[in-house]
Amino acid sequence: MEMHKPSSTRDYVIALLIATALTVFMGFYLFIRRGYFFDAPPTADMLYVPNKAIVGTGTVLLAFTFLIGPIVRYFDRFDTWLGYRKEIGIVGGFLVLFHAIISYFFLPLKFPQAYLTFDSLQFSAGLIGTFLLIFLFIISFKKAIDLIGASRWWFLQRWGLRLVILFTLIHVYSMKWSGWMKWL
Repeated sequence: MEMHKPSSTRDYVIALLIATALTVFMGFYLFIRRGYFFDAPPTADMLYVPNKAIVGTGTVLLAFTFLIGPIVRYFDRFDTWLGYRKEIGIVGGFLVLFHAIISYFFLPLKFPQAYLTFDSLQFSAGLIGTFLLIFLFIISFKKAIDLIGASRWWFLQRWGLRLVILFTLIHVYSMKWSGWMKWL
């Protein structure tokens, strides 16, 4: 079984178009929900809402990457999507990495750097998830597959993405839990 499918520019263009459509949708949703996009009030950073749209898109793309396999097993009409899984995952991973950079360097009102320490569960979980995504990106190419072997590569990809999803859940729940409890 061939483990590596060479990527083409067309595959990345399709992944970027999906990401763009999702980002526009999420940005529009957040604009409706918050009432602003870039023109944030003085108490919020200018990139706060765009950052949420970016990370939302990245997370949906990563989840979709994870779900493409089971969807294809049950529905033949989606077989062509299997060929885009790598590119969708890479684009989603870069969006999540972009979120980490924006959050750390460009959102000082929402996330002061003094607050972002390794003692913080939300920061640590996000950082570990980001490093796992970088690792998965590095091993997503043919040289890495040849070096570590196809079965080990497949194991690392499957379990690596599962760990990314787990650390994402820890990151989000630890950050949002108190706000969610106020709703109840």
